[in-house]
This record gives sequence, C-alpha cells and structure tokens, in this order.
Amino acid sequence: MFDTPEVEYKRFAADWVRIVAAGITKAVVRADDDGAADDDGDGIPDEVQEVGEVIWHHHRTLCVLFTYYAIQDTETLLTSMHCARIPPKPHEETSSRYSPCTLGSRPPLAVMTLNAWTLFVKDFHLASNRSKYCKQSDIDRLFIAVDKASKFREKEEERERAKRVLAGKEGAKAQAKGEERENALSRNEFLIALVHLAINKYVLTKEVPDVSKALDRLLEVDITAQLTHAHAHPDCFRRTHLYSQPVAQVFQFHMESLRQIFDGIANSRAGAGGPRKGGTIDIMEWMASLRALELCGDDFSEREAILCFAWSRLAVIETMSLHGLTRDSTLNFEGWLEAIARLACLKALPTCQEIRDAGCKTAGEYMDMLKAQDEEAYTTMLKERQTEWGRMPTNLPFFHSVSHMIELILHRIETTLGVTGGQITEEEMRMWMARQHLSG
Repeated sequence: MFDTPEVEYKRFAADWVRIVAAGITKAVVRADDDGAADDDGDGIPDEVQEVGEVIWHHHRTLCVLFTYYAIQDTETLLTSMHCARIPPKPHEETSSRYSPCTLGSRPPLAVMTLNAWTLFVKDFHLASNRSKYCKQSDIDRLFIAVDKASKFREKEEERERAKRVLAGKEGAKAQAKGEERENALSRNEFLIALVHLAINKYVLTKEVPDVSKALDRLLEVDITAQLTHAHAHPDCFRRTHLYSQPVAQVFQFHMESLRQIFDGIANSRAGAGGPRKGGTIDIMEWMASLRALELCGDDFSEREAILCFAWSRLAVIETMSLHGLTRDSTLNFEGWLEAIARLACLKALPTCQEIRDAGCKTAGEYMDMLKAQDEEAYTTMLKERQTEWGRMPTNLPFFHSVSHMIELILHRIETTLGVTGGQITEEEMRMWMARQHLSG
C-alpha cells in the first residue's frame, strides 16, 4: 500500500480549501507587488493561485515535516495521549472523539506546539538575530498570530453552530464544546505560517517582491535542500525494504500469532463499549503495548516508537470527518505490521550466529538470557547497535531483523505466561493482556 498521487492531491486540495478560508488571500494581496491582479478573470488573484501551486509542489514533503516535528515535543505529546479516548462508535459525534486535554479536542499527532515549531525553525536555520523581520521572537509571534486567528475562527464557527441549533437546524449535540486548546498549529495552519514566514524573510526585506517566488525559495532552498534521511517519506521505506518476498514470508510464517496479538491490543479497551469492529490500534494502545513488552530502552526511545506509528499510517484525504479522523489516528492490521517492521530497524538485535553460539532458539530467548546473565553486555549491545531513525541496521539483513523482532515479541508474551511453543493463541493473548493490566 502506497500514498497514491490521487490521494496526495486530494489531501492537498482539502488543506488548500481551509487555507483560503482562513484568509490567506488577504495576506498575499497585501504583501505582493501585484497581488490583486486577476488576468484570467476567475475571481481569484493570480498570485494566490501561484502560492497554491507552490504549496502543492512541496505538499508531500511538508506533510512529512509537519508530522516529524509534531512528534518532537514528546513530553506534550505523551501528556496529550493520556487524555485521549479510543475512536467512538459510528453514531458518536466527531467532537466527542477526544476528551479535553492539553491540546484541546485535537488528537495526538495532529498538532505542532510552539516548542516543536521552535525546533523546526532552529533545525532549518530560519531565524537570524541580524534579520529585521525574522528574529526568533518575530517567528514566535508569527506562530502565535496564526494560532490566535484560528482560535477566533473556531469561536465564530461555534457561535454559528449554536445559532443553527437554536433555530432547530441542527441536533442538540452540535452544542458540545471542548476546552480551549493551548497554542498549537494544525497542518493547514502550519502551511499558513510558512507563507507568512516567506513574506517576513524575503518580501518585507525587498529581496523577492513576489510572494509565490518567496515561498518557493523558502521551501526549495531553505528547507528541502536541508532534508535528511530522518525526513524521508514513508513510501521510501515501503518501496525499498518493506514490500519484498523475504519480509512477506516472515510475516506469513508468524501470521496467526500476529493476528491474535493485534486483535488483543485492538480490543484492549473493550470495556468502553465492547470489541471494536474492524480492529484498529491507536497511539495510546501502541505505546502501552510496547511498554508492556519492554521494547523501548537504550536502543530506541518512546519518541522514535511514536515515529514508527506515525510513519506507518497512509495519507488521509480529509481528517475533519469521523471516518478520516479515525483512519488518520489509528493503525489497521497491515499498518501495525509495518510499524513492527519499522521498530525492527531501530531495535538492537543479535545475529543468527550469536543466537546459535549461545545455544538459544530465538532472538527473544537470546536477549533475555543475555540480560539475565550479563546485564552490562546487554546494555552495551543496546547502545552499540542502536540505529538512527531513518537508517537501516547494518549487522543484519532486513528480513532477519523483522524475524528477530517478532521472535522477541512472542518470547516476551510467552515468558509472562510461562508457556512455550512460539505461537500465541487467542486465550493466551487475553491472559497476557489481563496480566499487563491492558484489558478493558
């Protein structure tokens, strides 16, 4: 499964509609040297259309960057996860999907905090103390201004909904309100902020009189030219490593156990209303299961585990609908398998020769044996064999890494239950979930 060009374009179109609705036209016309010109007579200033074309050209990359930096503020993200709920049943309102938390009603991974924005600006060297309009304080104020304008629009929309409710044109549930969110940008607000940043950096300084050209310079020269392997699009990993015959055979060999594990985690909060039809895992369940399996450690962090989750989602066209929001914030079975494969890239794992020399049958047995017998050697192994996010492990073929990762997961579950066999049943998974206090 890949993010097709058609889906990518529809996702951009949905973002662009909201960007225009947010008033970007006024900002472009005010800043551009000839912003109000409309040579084609379609009622939309030509410069605004050109700004849209520049955003579309870079949209795929910008979506990746937004998610990458939204995850960087791990402390805020993990706090917000503790406040979030599982996806609602079909009859529930989208606004009730998440309970109020540090980021209001927006789900985890869907917002960029001020801390994350500041890190983004720092990483790409977008601020300068010598600049008249792009000092860090200027860029911080830009962030706050975009966020404030968004909050104002949200309040206006809330008042309009309330009027329609009073007029009997909408159901009573439309009156539901969440707590006001703290400072944070959605993806389309992030794109708006970049337009304003381009104006500050190049138009106001008279370097580039044209807003679209200023934006293209910002995105092409200042940002895209500095991208690293850590910012690679999810499809790169899928095409070059994930979708191969050896990896598929590894998954197929363990398929029955993997399905039982996924179903157990996906229904871990069934007490909130019964098993979830279709089966999906949200970010809370993902992280809770990794902690229970004791997978995060000196070799990879919880932030990188969240990156694995986020990079395993397919592009979603419209996240404002209930269906789109659910797809954008959860993993189905295939997405979960991809996330496991991405974890395998980061996890420090033994070679097949090391496993045989130690007299062990699986990577999981070897890892726990080493930890029990020589914790110092175990810790050294985790540190020395850790792989940087976006890179591939060098000590193992990738399909071996995936196989050993699955063996480690199975071994941890079996050890907790005191069973052996290398295959997890539905009953065993239910027992493990209960012992780890992950059920209901």
